[in-house]
Amino acid sequence: MSSRFLIYSLLKEKKAPLSGERISRELGISRVAVWKQIQAMKAAGWAIEAQAKGYRLREESDLLVPWVFPFPEERIAYFPQIPSTMEEARRLEAAGCADGTLIIAEEQSRGRGRLQREWHSPRGGLYFNLVIRPGTPLARGSLYSLAAAVALAKAVRESSGLPAQVKWPNDILIGEKKVAGILLEARGEMDRLASLSIGVGVNVNTPLEDAIAGATSLGQEAGRALQRRELLIRFLSHFEAAAADLRAESAGRGMLADWRRHSATLGRRVEIVTPTGTIAGIARGVDPLGALLVEKADGAVEPVICGDCLHGSIV
Repeated sequence: MSSRFLIYSLLKEKKAPLSGERISRELGISRVAVWKQIQAMKAAGWAIEAQAKGYRLREESDLLVPWVFPFPEERIAYFPQIPSTMEEARRLEAAGCADGTLIIAEEQSRGRGRLQREWHSPRGGLYFNLVIRPGTPLARGSLYSLAAAVALAKAVRESSGLPAQVKWPNDILIGEKKVAGILLEARGEMDRLASLSIGVGVNVNTPLEDAIAGATSLGQEAGRALQRRELLIRFLSHFEAAAADLRAESAGRGMLADWRRHSATLGRRVEIVTPTGTIAGIARGVDPLGALLVEKADGAVEPVICGDCLHGSIV
């Protein structure tokens, strides 16, 4: 963990001012190093007061700068503004970035969702991309989409108390309104999944006037501003557990059970718009590779691996 994260953690934990000498002693770094790190934090927008008795965090910023996370700063690429975290992920992946690289932006000017739809990305939302190098069989690629969705639904529930559900394959809903979307890009080598870029956009404290029709924000639904940092940390923890399940002999059975429990799609009439046509019926389940099992009017069950899902009535 970086010195700035440790300083941030101390100032956040203690309400009373902390002297530079005490911070220096507790972290095992020089007082000059403490002063330099605090100046850098203040320059980034953190409200840190220097008083006669020491330093005090006057109020916590919601900026998602690298030092507020409990993992190495070099793993995180942070941008106040960027065209697209997915575009940056492509560049870093091609350059050989490490497994677990995280790209975070306060806002995007060219955010994209599935099917090249625009994802409006003003300040207040959570926009990030996680680059991983799974090495699992290519056939399991679609399961990572479901794993990311269930991890995000769990993180939303824990950090907001809202009943988040997953719309197949990976949209997050509060009621019937969309609050988050996930986009994946994969690269295979032979029969293995060499790399995967997972782009996530969440309307956290997004102003409603900036939200598109049919969408909502977590802040609006919860009636209060929510901490984006907590949501992201919880997502990463849940996704790591789900990814471990995908690498194990179970091949994702535990993750799929979790997805079913959080599903807003199963048991509903659906229309799946695919590149080759529309499949209509009742969503009965998902198969071991993440395909949605749709029971059609003639009783036949068709697995659908990708498409745009439209919800109908609950059966």
